[in-house]
Amino acid sequence: MQRRDHCTTGLALATALVGLGGCTSTSPRAIQAVLVLLKANATPQPPSQSAAALEITGLRLVIRQAALGNGEDFGCIDCQGDDGGNRAPAIVTVPLDGSPVSIAAERVPPGHYSAVEIELVAPPPALLAATPGWSVDATIEVRGRYNGTEFTLPLATPGQFREALSPAIDVPAGGLPGPINVTITLPAASWFVSNGASLDPSDAAARARIDANGRASVAAGVQTTKERTEH
Repeated sequence: MQRRDHCTTGLALATALVGLGGCTSTSPRAIQAVLVLLKANATPQPPSQSAAALEITGLRLVIRQAALGNGEDFGCIDCQGDDGGNRAPAIVTVPLDGSPVSIAAERVPPGHYSAVEIELVAPPPALLAATPGWSVDATIEVRGRYNGTEFTLPLATPGQFREALSPAIDVPAGGLPGPINVTITLPAASWFVSNGASLDPSDAAARARIDANGRASVAAGVQTTKERTEH
């Protein structure tokens, strides 16, 4: 995968949201404001007696960056003067009521953007020390109840979670008349289902299947939507 990391800025933890600092490049082409939002599908579908055994009550991820791109090229294409080497990962708590959390704000140059991605990484030592109970290699933590028994399940699933934009974003030379909101939906509930049956996180084989499902969703992109907000 070709990556343009020198302009996509790092995540910074805030009280109500996690924001990605805007691109401070001097390039005159980085004109279009884009806000990346993240939400989760935490309700098993379709509802069934088996699905009712599972309830997801918490979802956290370690995210280093978010970026728009096309094909295998993600991040800023021609930005100059940015120090992209100091991106600090942050732990993001994802709401489970369907509402999104803001994770990134950037400016992109004119062009065609067909997908958005977030990069999941294991926490660096400082972040790990500041987060008691977090597993060393985990990029995702899911909390919940299975048949009334509480569980905490860390998943070591690094990589890029990518979603296709439908429709794609085409930024003209003069930019669009307002910021573009792009929402990524994590299919968390689907990780706990196999052949229509819920997977019990207390069972070793089931945990392996949950982990495999999570890895598959990170490796394979699914469609998301974009929304233009005019001011």
